[in-house]
Amino acid sequence: MNKRSSFPIAVYLFFVFVIGALVGAFGYRLYTVTAVSAVSRVNNPTQDERRQRFVNDLRQRLNLDSDQLQKLGGILDECRAKARVIHKQIDPQMTALRRAQEDKIRAILNPQQQPEFDRWRADRIKAEQQAAK
Repeated sequence: MNKRSSFPIAVYLFFVFVIGALVGAFGYRLYTVTAVSAVSRVNNPTQDERRQRFVNDLRQRLNLDSDQLQKLGGILDECRAKARVIHKQIDPQMTALRRAQEDKIRAILNPQQQPEFDRWRADRIKAEQQAAK
């Protein structure tokens, strides 16, 4: 064989090798990526834990004295009470909106799909209640 005919073959083999390496690297990356996992309750602090962390952060960064900490607690309590009042006003409206949505979804389903939708909804409500605990 002469040099002229072996050079294109060498270039072709080089490109095949490079493309194979790229596909292998992509495949490795694709199959070694960790899946997303649900956040456990340990990483999801309660409202009281978030409040305590908030107060501690302000106390440390601003060097709050005991009088200021007491006033801060009062401010946070007042805002929490106002937020509860707002939620009491909004929650019935949100519940009505969800029921209207469910009724509209049920209206587009055929009779065989409606019982499965009701089971799905019950499972969803159960999961939400367990997550709230």
